[in-house]
Amino acid sequence: MHDYGGDRWASDIDRAIRLRTVQIRWHKLVARGVIVEETRNFRLIRQIATHPKVFRQISDDFSDREKWQPSESELVTYLIAKHENVPVGFMALIPRNGATAEMHFAFLPEAWGKTAEICFAQMLAYVWSHTPWRRITGEIARKNRLAIRFIVKAGCKVIGINEKSLLRGGVLEDQVILGISKP
Repeated sequence: MHDYGGDRWASDIDRAIRLRTVQIRWHKLVARGVIVEETRNFRLIRQIATHPKVFRQISDDFSDREKWQPSESELVTYLIAKHENVPVGFMALIPRNGATAEMHFAFLPEAWGKTAEICFAQMLAYVWSHTPWRRITGEIARKNRLAIRFIVKAGCKVIGINEKSLLRGGVLEDQVILGISKP
């Protein structure tokens, strides 16, 4: 069972993950006020990614918040998480090969904490149920300790360090490489 600090969501999320095939309808996963579904609403993805508090965590020196656009490639799968029918975050999945996808995710500040944990767990359940991928990986700036703690708590494992691979403020920084496999 996942540890969500003993809150009332823990058993519901674990039950939703175990019973996901029963709860999924029309490529949508619904559990306790959280909806996860695929989207091609690039405007919504952009709104979440370019929120000032989000963008500074996910960008580098080469990213311009005003000009940033999500990839519209058909290869990219976007999931949107809604809490009480309000969009609060997204996950982008880019195929690396037939079994692995590269993951990027972001949540609006009002969802940070328990809401983001619940939504992320549901996003993972959706990935395992509706995609061919058996593993997803991603990189997070080593200095972003909260995001690393968040994703490790969700079940991801640290696989390594991509040294001096992110330019921020004119300084090359390390990124932590993380991954999770289908249960």
